[in-house]
Amino acid sequence: MKALVGTFLFVFFSFHSFGNDSFSSLLSLNSIFIGFALTSLTVFANSPYSRRLYNIECKEDNSKTLLHKLIDKYKVGVRHYFYSILSILLYMICFPEKSILNSLVIHVEEFNFGLKSFVESLIWTNTVYALFLTKKLLEDLYSFTLQSGKRTK
Repeated sequence: MKALVGTFLFVFFSFHSFGNDSFSSLLSLNSIFIGFALTSLTVFANSPYSRRLYNIECKEDNSKTLLHKLIDKYKVGVRHYFYSILSILLYMICFPEKSILNSLVIHVEEFNFGLKSFVESLIWTNTVYALFLTKKLLEDLYSFTLQSGKRTK
């Protein structure tokens, strides 16, 4: 299902151009996501509930604890946001307004599309994925906060 949604978004964004200005906004958005993830990790580090999660073994992977599993989700998120920022910066460097790369066309069987629009669609698809990833991380933070509140009584 994820692959189907990702393919749909990629194709959708391949046929829509949003302009270079929107990419600086995406850069800011991903920077905010990184700040959120790092702040959440700080909340985990300062919570006494983290100690309890560290002592509970993860059911899916016996070599990890629940705290490890939670931190791993945030590691994936931070990496994803970082790579998103890197891809946007590379796009801004490689595809300025008057660049020869803007006119390159990729031919795949009967489909022709520009390299610039291909990279743009990858960035937009990646950003939509980042939104869903952030939603999942927020849900984990909500659960952690509620459980931490219950345990500190």
